[in-house]
Amino acid sequence: MKKALILLLLAALVGVGLRYIFPKEKIQPKEEIKHVDELLAVVLEEEASIEAIKEESKADTTTLSQTKKVEEKADTIAIKESSPQPQEAVGDYLSTFFDKLYALEQKKKGQVRVAVFGDSMLDADMLIMQLRHYLQRRFGGLGVGFVPITSASAPGRYSIKHSFSSNWNKQSFLRKKDTIFPFGVNGEVFFTGDTTDLQQATVTFERGGAYRELPLINPKLFYGKRRTYDSIAVAPALVTVRADSLEQELDLTGESNFNIISLPKVIKEMTLTVEDSGTLPLYGVSFASKKGIIVDNLAVRGNSGLTISRLKTNLMRAFNHHFDYDLIILSYGTNVFTPDYEKGYGWYGRRMQRVVKHLRNCFSGADFIVISMADRAVKIDEEMQTPKGLPDFIKVEQSIADNTQSAFFSMYDAMGGEGSMKTWVETEPPLANKDYTHFNSKGAEKAAKLFYNWLMQQYEKHIKEKVALEAAKKAKKDSVSQKVEGVAKNVNL
Repeated sequence: MKKALILLLLAALVGVGLRYIFPKEKIQPKEEIKHVDELLAVVLEEEASIEAIKEESKADTTTLSQTKKVEEKADTIAIKESSPQPQEAVGDYLSTFFDKLYALEQKKKGQVRVAVFGDSMLDADMLIMQLRHYLQRRFGGLGVGFVPITSASAPGRYSIKHSFSSNWNKQSFLRKKDTIFPFGVNGEVFFTGDTTDLQQATVTFERGGAYRELPLINPKLFYGKRRTYDSIAVAPALVTVRADSLEQELDLTGESNFNIISLPKVIKEMTLTVEDSGTLPLYGVSFASKKGIIVDNLAVRGNSGLTISRLKTNLMRAFNHHFDYDLIILSYGTNVFTPDYEKGYGWYGRRMQRVVKHLRNCFSGADFIVISMADRAVKIDEEMQTPKGLPDFIKVEQSIADNTQSAFFSMYDAMGGEGSMKTWVETEPPLANKDYTHFNSKGAEKAAKLFYNWLMQQYEKHIKEKVALEAAKKAKKDSVSQKVEGVAKNVNL
């Protein structure tokens, strides 16, 4: 028995030793199936720690100073009791975006670009695809915008057919361990191979069913700075692109932190093939006309929104130098609100206000809209009902908008408020899935129309007031001119 224990111990020691003798084969694990926002878990732990200190301070005055230090470290912006956001506030908050839309509509020149950050409620581009369709039908524009190299929702996407090999490595801002390359505009970055293994990976884009008659217009590839190693000679990445029947090798030097290369003209299908050993970070491909309105869906499953703080300011400014976003839309809450969580969400409101401030720093000049969580239902007393804490969470989301000079759209109220998700699930045909949380394709279309109609109402009201104000200014100017001319005539007489 004693001999067996010694042998087991020796085997364990040898195993540990071998871990240090031989290097790890991969510098990044394969993409995980689950999409978990690790930062949210960290924040919840911090909030629990703060609450614990507060509880201790009630009984022990010696911890009072510690409590104050913790509160000072946190951004303590008060969450106000909210009432519906006044229409004039919406017009003020979106005036820059609306003015650019109006110029586009009148002159038919230039591009207006929108970025939508969100979670699984925007999965597979279902809702944003419809919003993009409505906006481009009115204001012009072609293309699905930015598409990442890989996506968990690709099989269900109809705006573009998107397929890829299984050997891509991915970093996501949802996971704190991902620190090899800086994250792209959607919070992800992709590469193939590692420092010991040269691999070939592919990604293919085809016209989707929703845009069957349209070309994959003006494709551009976005990538980062190539990684080099002092002790290892690594060959540069070999990248080829096949656009319809044309094949071309790309020269991606990756000398700058942010790089763009225009891809060959493509009508139906394009495949990128990358052979590399983990040196070249790729972000995605954009399909966008030079004129009209473009809507980029940057949603990532499992995201609370807090992870946006991990986006590097300088890199985002480089992205924005090309995209020049006019509007940023934030749609979160599904992965934050929990029916049985009773401590309130003021902490989420405060931290998301910091996120909006960070985004304003990254994408200067853009206006902002915060879209609330939709209704959801859970089983209460054997019946599917809206959790009682959800309306209060919606108020917290509105406070994020109010305190950051952002417009606010309540998807919860637009779809019918309390009990509406149950109705959407159980109507015929259904508008939401049996999880009583996510829209199906028909529901996503309806939700997109609700938001679009609200946005256009605000736009038309703003433009009507703008035109009336300009007419009044012109009339006043003409009146002054006439008086001056009258005085001049009298003097001459």
